[in-house]
Amino acid sequence: GLEWVHIRNKEPNNVFNISFQTDFHTSHGLAHILEHTTLCGSTGYPIRDPFFKMLKRSMATFMNALTADDLTMYPFSTMNKTDYYNLMDVYLDAVFFPLLKETDFKQEGWRLEHENPLDPSTPIVFKGVVYNEMKGVLSDVSSLFYYNQRKHLYDGTNYSQNSGGDPSVIPQLTHQMLLDFHKTKYHPSNGKIFTFGSFPLEEQMQKVEDRIQGFEKVDKSPLQSIKKWSAPKSVQTAGPVDPLGKIEEQNRVALSWVTDPSVDIVSSYTTKLITDLLVDGASAPLYRSLIESQLATDFLNTGFDDACMDANVSVGVSGVHQSNIDKIQPTILETIEQVVKSGFPQKQVQGLLHLKELGLKRKTSKFPMHLGWNTLMHMNHGGDPLDAVDVHHQFTKLKEKVQQPKFLEQELERLLLNNQHRLELKMTPDPAYSSEQEKREQVLLSERVSKLLPEDKQKVLEDGKTLLEKQSKEEDVSVLPLFPLDQIAPEPQQFPLTKHKLYLNKGVTLDSYWRQSETNGLSYLYLVWNLSDLDPSLVPYLSLLSQSLSNLGTKSKSFADFDDQVRLSTTGIHASTPVVGKVSDPQDGSLLFTISTAMMDHNVNAAYDCLKEALNELNFDDLDTLKNCLSSLTSERMHAVTDQGHVFCLRGTSALVSPAARVSQKIDGTDNILFLDQLQRQDMSQVSKRLQELYDLIFKQHAYSSLVIADQEMHKEHKKRLVDLGNVLSINLAKPNKVNLETKQEPGQVFKYPLETQVNYVARVIETPVGYTHEDAAPLGLLSNMITTQCHKELREKGGAYGAGCRFNPSLGLIQFYTYRDPNTDKTLAKFSEIIDNASEDQFITEQKLVEAKLSLMQALDAPVENAQEGLLEFQNKLSPETVSLYRNRILKATVQDVKRVTKYLQGNSADGIIGQ
Repeated sequence: GLEWVHIRNKEPNNVFNISFQTDFHTSHGLAHILEHTTLCGSTGYPIRDPFFKMLKRSMATFMNALTADDLTMYPFSTMNKTDYYNLMDVYLDAVFFPLLKETDFKQEGWRLEHENPLDPSTPIVFKGVVYNEMKGVLSDVSSLFYYNQRKHLYDGTNYSQNSGGDPSVIPQLTHQMLLDFHKTKYHPSNGKIFTFGSFPLEEQMQKVEDRIQGFEKVDKSPLQSIKKWSAPKSVQTAGPVDPLGKIEEQNRVALSWVTDPSVDIVSSYTTKLITDLLVDGASAPLYRSLIESQLATDFLNTGFDDACMDANVSVGVSGVHQSNIDKIQPTILETIEQVVKSGFPQKQVQGLLHLKELGLKRKTSKFPMHLGWNTLMHMNHGGDPLDAVDVHHQFTKLKEKVQQPKFLEQELERLLLNNQHRLELKMTPDPAYSSEQEKREQVLLSERVSKLLPEDKQKVLEDGKTLLEKQSKEEDVSVLPLFPLDQIAPEPQQFPLTKHKLYLNKGVTLDSYWRQSETNGLSYLYLVWNLSDLDPSLVPYLSLLSQSLSNLGTKSKSFADFDDQVRLSTTGIHASTPVVGKVSDPQDGSLLFTISTAMMDHNVNAAYDCLKEALNELNFDDLDTLKNCLSSLTSERMHAVTDQGHVFCLRGTSALVSPAARVSQKIDGTDNILFLDQLQRQDMSQVSKRLQELYDLIFKQHAYSSLVIADQEMHKEHKKRLVDLGNVLSINLAKPNKVNLETKQEPGQVFKYPLETQVNYVARVIETPVGYTHEDAAPLGLLSNMITTQCHKELREKGGAYGAGCRFNPSLGLIQFYTYRDPNTDKTLAKFSEIIDNASEDQFITEQKLVEAKLSLMQALDAPVENAQEGLLEFQNKLSPETVSLYRNRILKATVQDVKRVTKYLQGNSADGIIGQ
């Protein structure tokens, strides 16, 4: 029968998650496409996409569905009981009684269709949401490398297949195969439920029981463990070329091992600890032998993974020169052998255990959801759910084992050094890779089309028209439950801050904010510097300075020694550089430099000692370590573009219309990637001098403000150490001389960034003068939400993009359109224009859509806030509780006429952007 794990807790955010074992034996994406199609309508809710529509008709704090290597799960969470049961009913009806129409299969999975469904003279092409999604996934070299690792490491098992689907194999999937798979896999006997929270279990069980009464118990096939190899294997494959960087330095190499069954949690904790000790941090032996030695620039797909029946460990590197490819495997094995002989230093072991303990103590809003995922995965592999739930007990058992002499070294020898199930994977860049992939797709398409008889071609045309008609049809969504607006709390969550003055030497005063909260013995600290007067030539260096704070040593300590010190007393020193517009004027932005960390209360003094060294004694003269830091950052950002292309595209496009966004583009956008790439070719001593100049300018000539989130008894200790920190920095305040952040770009420009990918990321950004306190901010947020609904319909359902939407950013005063993994560019831009032109029409802005938009915006505003984020919006973004309350109330009181009024802003100054080919 249906297995169920429930954790009764006072947590107001209740979680529901139902999962099914969905193992598969080919890469046609069956489980993934079924996950999508299941959410396209059910017998109880027979409309198109009830899942996406419920995103706007509930107060869910989380809604999703995801396919893993051997299971599919459907989780949601909400703080309202009525909403909880509404969503439960929609989810249960979707998984047990989906319509699974062939038109939905073709829309979400794959289909043959004319490029223009209404014009038979246009060519027949492959279309489909998942088809395009996976083209995008496999255009990302990191994902491609990962799937090649899985393919060969788990050869002969279902884990060797691509769970998302391989675009070259997806067209083998039929609608009947989908129906058969659902009948077999989406059955109560093959299902598991995890619930967490305060809502009565008996009520929940009765509602589920009512849904599954008609099912009879069936047997399910257990997952199979892998047969271990008797000798290691080596595989070489090809991948795409990055247009940045030298081709001879774009090789990637990894060693991977299959280790113990994933249900052995203590073994998994042990293996993860050993893996982290090998690769994580400046003292890690493989970091030293691979990265510090400059055999490679960065780790790639490295770490412990227990998502399969049998877990695995991988050590991969990127940025390998062709002359060093064959040096990676022997270097890794020799390093491991040396560690087995000499042992792990206790300082490193204790540092990582400290970080793990910090993670267990930290109260995050996502903890119940993550606990549910881990528990269901553990049960799916045959494990006891109580083992997965009792994480503190498992961690205690790990600490006890670590105390045994040579325990970690013996496990390292068993798990890796003497383990014959080892794969060496080498991926070399091939300039013809992307064009060859396109050729293969065209050959597959030609083969399919050439076999079509005249009547088949006529059916393709008719099916395309039928699907288009269905996608264009307006539906009556009243069949779906709707959360009542009058049940929304009248006021937002409050996190009041107390402001204090810190009095330093030389008459300097600093602003300090305090948030008293129950933090389970942890303290959270934020330091913020306003850099709005920074020399524009120094702005691009901020990304490297941010990276340097956690990747360099100090004047008195090596990088390795200082990194060990930081790990033993904090969660790390993290830096970011947000650009924040004034709440009343988004054109008047401020460039901030923010440092954050967390610590156990008994480590407060040690944590401030770390900060004091990092902000006063950082060593930029260690040019080799600085070079490694630069190489790692450049590699990390280059890899990020393919996976987060919509973010980079929006950032680059926004820079064409917003001075504040232009600064962000120089620090965190593609401009910074190009800057870092050029920086690698410069004399590192010159780079060092510029960083030292910037470092001194920030920490010795600018005052900082601070925010501490902690229990009340820690206030005096933090205040004392903040004063001490300020005096050590010897702040000499220069008279502020605010400069314009950036001049605007010429109108009509288009942001473009070339990328070797089979799909694109497209954006349009429109400038407005509207900030948070403007009366039109709330209506613009609602309008953008309504536009998202139209983008989903036109660009995802019809156009095949994996994601599409529109959002209003009141901090910068920008309306931002975007698509994600989009097979089109010009058509998408034309559709943006069409949506803008039609936005003021009566059918576009209705009372029903207004209610749904209000619920959607309120979900974000009223989402649970974890301890570490309490009061941060007020401190960093200057969003006072009064401002948030005003914005929130304007959302709830907005009328259709208010939303129609603000459509005028859609005609403002705009720019377009494209990342791709």
